[in-house]
Amino acid sequence: MQHIPTGFQPLVPYLRMRGADGFASFCRAAFGAEVVMEHKHEGHLVHGELRIEGAMLEFGEARDAWGPLPAGLHLYVRDVDAAFARAKAAGAEVLFELADQEYGERSGGLRDRWGNEWYLATVTDMGKRTTAP
Repeated sequence: MQHIPTGFQPLVPYLRMRGADGFASFCRAAFGAEVVMEHKHEGHLVHGELRIEGAMLEFGEARDAWGPLPAGLHLYVRDVDAAFARAKAAGAEVLFELADQEYGERSGGLRDRWGNEWYLATVTDMGKRTTAP
């Protein structure tokens, strides 16, 4: 019997936020996210599932004892310059501008309006990404 839902990886980040209704729209605009599921109660989002670059991300509305739970997320994208520009246009605050890194990546950092920090990157030199045994 399969113990992981189809399309999921074994470890899935789960974010809680106030005003979760707009989070999927932000992720679609910024990162091309696919909405897999949204569960609403009385017209408000309770739980959502997104697929971004093949990885699953779950999120939900913070309430009562279950307060906001933002995260730092490292997202590899095909075109980091375009994704960074889309995230800024969707309202993300720049933490640090895109730059070519010595370890073979082009990367930059942003914060969305829910307090999540996004580290966007694309590999520019796979040889620099190898690690010693």
